Amino acid sequence: MASRLALKVNSKRVGSPCREHRVVLLSPVGKIEIWGCDRGVHEIKLPQMSALPSGAESSSACEVCEGTEGMPEPLQQCTAWLRAYFSEPGGTGTLPVPALHHPLLQTDSFTRQVLWTLLNDVKFGEAVSYKQLAELAGNSRAARAVGGAMRSNPIPIIIPCHRVIRSSGDTGNYGGGQILKEWLLSHERMQKEKLQKEKLQEQKLQEEKLQEKLQKERMQQEKMQKERMQEKLQKERMQEEKMQKERMQEKLQKEKLQKERMQEEKMQKERMQEKLQQERMQEKLQQEKLQKEKLQEEKMQKERMQEKLQQERMQEKLQQEKMHQEKLQQEKLLC
Repeated sequence: MASRLALKVNSKRVGSPCREHRVVLLSPVGKIEIWGCDRGVHEIKLPQMSALPSGAESSSACEVCEGTEGMPEPLQQCTAWLRAYFSEPGGTGTLPVPALHHPLLQTDSFTRQVLWTLLNDVKFGEAVSYKQLAELAGNSRAARAVGGAMRSNPIPIIIPCHRVIRSSGDTGNYGGGQILKEWLLSHERMQKEKLQKEKLQEQKLQEEKLQEKLQKERMQQEKMQKERMQEKLQKERMQEEKMQKERMQEKLQKEKLQKERMQEEKMQKERMQEKLQQERMQEKLQQEKLQKEKLQEEKMQKERMQEKLQQERMQEKLQQEKMHQEKLQQEKLLC
C-alpha cells in the first residue's frame, strides 16, 4: 500500500499530519492517480498524453490496479464514482460524491466558490463558458479568475473543469490535455444521448404496457357497458310504457287546464276593458273639473289684477295731490 503523511485540513490542531493513501485507477483514458485520507480526497492526477490509448471507449473496463488494501472510505467512494462515470454514467446520480479534503476547497476564496459552484450547478453532459461560470459564482467580470481556478482544480472529473469551455465554443486548455478534455466532453455527450434514448425506450415500453392494460380494461368496460345497456334498455322500455300512460293522463289534464285558463283570461280581459272604460270616464270628469277650476282661477286673477291697478291709480292720484299741496305750501312760504 502506497501511503505518505500530509497536513490535515480543518483540523483544530493546525499542522497535525494525516496519513495519505494512494490509489491508481485503470480507466479508459489511462491510469488515474487518486490521493486522499480518511477525511477525504486530496487530489486526482490525470494521465498526460498526446493521444488516447487504444481501446479508450466508455464501455472499457475501469478497475483499481494499485492501492486496494486499506483503502479509506472516501477513496472507495471516489473510485466507485469514477467507475460509474466511465462505465455507467446513469449511476453517478445515486452515488455519494466523496468527501473532498484539499486545502483549496476549505479556505474562503473565490477559487473555492467557483469550484463548488461548478460541482453543484454544472451537470453531466452540460458545458458552460468561463464567463457563464463567473456569473454563476457571483462575479460576472471574473472570467480570467475562473480560468485560474480551473488550472488550480485538484479534483478533476469529479469537479468537472473539463465542462468549462470558451465562449467561442472551443474546448480551451485542460490540465489533462486538450485531447482528454475533448474525449470527456464527447463521452458525456454520447452517454447523455444514450441515457436519453434508454429513458425514451423505457417510456415507450411503459406506454405500451399502459396501452395494453387500458385495452383490456376497455374491453372489460365495453362488455360491462353492453350488459348494463341491455338492462337499461329493458328498464327504459318498461319506464317508457309507464310514462306514456302518465303523459296521456297529463295531456288530458293539461287540456282541461287550458280550457279553464282560456275562460279565465277571457273574463280577465272583459274586466280589464270595463276597468279601462271607468278610468277613462273618471279621467274625463277630472279634466273637465280641472278646466273649470282653471277658468275660475283665471277670472279671479283678472279681477285681482284690475283691482290692484285701480288701487295703484288711486295711490298715484293721492300722491300727485299731496305733491301739489306741498308745492303750494312752499310757494306760500316763499311769498
